[in-house]
Amino acid sequence: MYNSKFYFRAREGNANIYRISADNRKSRDLYDHIGTVIIQNGKIKLQDDATITKEEEGIILEWVAKHKNRLNKLQKAKMEELILDVNQAAHFIQTNASDADIHRVFEDLVLAIHDLRQTAVRRYAKALENGVGDS
Repeated sequence: MYNSKFYFRAREGNANIYRISADNRKSRDLYDHIGTVIIQNGKIKLQDDATITKEEEGIILEWVAKHKNRLNKLQKAKMEELILDVNQAAHFIQTNASDADIHRVFEDLVLAIHDLRQTAVRRYAKALENGVGDS
């Protein structure tokens, strides 16, 4: 992700923060690694002698909020995709899977589906208790 002051390299749970060197825009040393930000809570851990201004902290925290929103949207899209994948897997098992295919994945598949079902039922019940879905 790029903005005029920083580049963020997102990883699982956090992101490296790089300050873009204004006087070095055409050289190989374009980025200076200044720290890491934890995505979940926005905590910024600066490298050694790196410092940031309040304005820069605001830019970093704004990026974190946008990144969390992007991840949330991707997660919701994955849920829709999962429904399609489950339907395709069911069709494959019913029509094309060999006995060896079934044997190879059966236990893991059944456990994963059972886990998904239990979790979904619990969360659905909780949502109904909270009034979600009531008209």
